[in-house]
Amino acid sequence: MDYPEGPPVINITGQLVALGPLRQDLVPLYNSWLNDFEVIRTLNLGIRPRALELEEDWYDEAVESTDVHFTIYDSADLRPIGISDLHRISQIDQRAEFGIHIGDKEHWNRGYGTEATLLTLDYGFNALNLYSILLRVFSYNQRAIKAYERAGFKHAGRWRGGHRVAGEPHDVIFMDCIATEFKSPAMRRLLIEELL
Repeated sequence: MDYPEGPPVINITGQLVALGPLRQDLVPLYNSWLNDFEVIRTLNLGIRPRALELEEDWYDEAVESTDVHFTIYDSADLRPIGISDLHRISQIDQRAEFGIHIGDKEHWNRGYGTEATLLTLDYGFNALNLYSILLRVFSYNQRAIKAYERAGFKHAGRWRGGHRVAGEPHDVIFMDCIATEFKSPAMRRLLIEELL
């Protein structure tokens, strides 16, 4: 991929993915992902077309907020493939909520989402010193549920019929991961072990 504003900044690198900050020049790509109804059917955004201006406003708010947003890149070629984030961060309670979407469908079902989840959790637990990270997932999104379980999330509750799509009720599943049950794949080595 050609980057007119220069190559991406990378904060954390794994085997399959690398995480870096949001980029303004990628806003049209982010917007194209959110206009693909197959991509957003698993997000709590509602199924509707999204104007580029809406995504530009989201970008402006995201870079000013205390939430942490990462662009997910394929580490082989630094092609952007999705976004992960930690939002509703509370340093007092040492908690946050997690969100992710892999917008590039060529990267579905190949482990990219699982590793991006692991690296984002690693950042939350070891850079932000969080204790608990929560997510919400719709019961029909079995692919994501399995990826979250592989990343260390455990089932924490269920809101029966809490989401309706295509005229049908579906449960909202709550999952959480806590720091004491998480093994750092990258950040601990990066922040501590290389200094010892």
